Amino acid sequence: MDASLMKKFGVVLLLALFLGGCGADGSETDAPGVPEEEQSPEEQSPEEPSPKEPSPEEPSPEEPSPEEPSPEEPSPEEPSPEEPGIDDSDADGVEDSVDAYPMDPAASLDSDGDGFPDEWNEGYTNSLIDTELSLDPFPHNPECFLIEQIDVSGECYDASTMPAFTPTSFFSGNDFIYIYSASRKAVYRWSVTWNQYVAPVYLDDAAEAITYSEAHHRIYLSYGDNQIHFIDLTDNAGQYEFTQTTAAVSGLVAAGNYVLAHDSSGAWGSHYIFDVTGYRTDYKEWRQFSSVYSWNSELSRLYHFQDGFSPNDLLYEDINQATGLITASGDSPYHGDYSIQAPIVVSDDGRLVLLGSGDLYDAESLTWEGSVGSFGFAVWTSDNELLTTEQSAGAFKIFRRNDEFRVVEVATLPGILLDIISINGKTIVVRNVSNSILIS
Repeated sequence: MDASLMKKFGVVLLLALFLGGCGADGSETDAPGVPEEEQSPEEQSPEEPSPKEPSPEEPSPEEPSPEEPSPEEPSPEEPSPEEPGIDDSDADGVEDSVDAYPMDPAASLDSDGDGFPDEWNEGYTNSLIDTELSLDPFPHNPECFLIEQIDVSGECYDASTMPAFTPTSFFSGNDFIYIYSASRKAVYRWSVTWNQYVAPVYLDDAAEAITYSEAHHRIYLSYGDNQIHFIDLTDNAGQYEFTQTTAAVSGLVAAGNYVLAHDSSGAWGSHYIFDVTGYRTDYKEWRQFSSVYSWNSELSRLYHFQDGFSPNDLLYEDINQATGLITASGDSPYHGDYSIQAPIVVSDDGRLVLLGSGDLYDAESLTWEGSVGSFGFAVWTSDNELLTTEQSAGAFKIFRRNDEFRVVEVATLPGILLDIISINGKTIVVRNVSNSILIS
């Protein structure tokens, strides 16, 4: 295009712009999209057209839109480095103050504070800091944190950490021997089938009275007041309130489907019978304190003494296993003629009762049947053989007796005998050898 044609085109364009700014009557109107100060032809040459004003849909580079904040003006979702934020050293989304592993993004939670995490954070399967760190198989038990501490019952226990303890009393049933230690405030459990300890049961305090119910699979205990508690061994999930007596509990014993408690209320003392729910099925006064009890499942009869009363004697109570009622009670016909000594041992067939003095009594009439001589411990085996023991310095003897109670075999074992128990068709010996408790 030559210069003369361009000059004409510019004039035509200028004229069109001028006419576009006037109405039909020649008056001026605003040109859409053009600022007022840019309407004058004198201030705007055709060679340099006025720049177009940016529309809201097309933001200019100098004026960033709200949807695209400039680097100088960070959005609220991304605070400026100058603004204070949370302390999260490992950038795992958990603040350092509540992060159990503030320098390790793989883990954050340790509920029991034993140094082993409950779980890995999302996206991790091991620690980035400590290659020896592993998940806690018992996240709510600070004493247990290794796979190796899972015993054969699936619970937490490491037999290598078995503490030295002094047994206070023994119970047995449902494949386990229960060893109560008042000094340790614990009940240690030995599995006859697995031939090893499993996780112990820890108590709130030393129990003043304690027993095990095979029928309920519970430990019942009292801490020296009138409250009775129980621990359900099916889950060992904790201690629960059971029931209460009038005065402080001074005796507890499992009596088949029921639990008998003794306290000092009433005349001389009282016996309470409770069912598995804690409901009292019977109550009798004129019941003396006894340091030992023994249950005869064949006769549904409980044997006990009257310790602190002279003369001491062997007594019994029959407890109906359907109703929980005490249906009969009585004592021996001798009243001091024979020595009354613990323990009370009932024969496996329920026909005889043996006392620590060595005297044998008929289980029903309590008439004297003879004597085997004094002994330390005794047990009737599953085939109804009587074993008695005798302790000497550093060793003890076990005597096996026939049906006529004559000794037919003697075995000598080192150590101090703590108990001899018949369970699951086996005879278990518990002894102390060089301050270690051995069970065999």
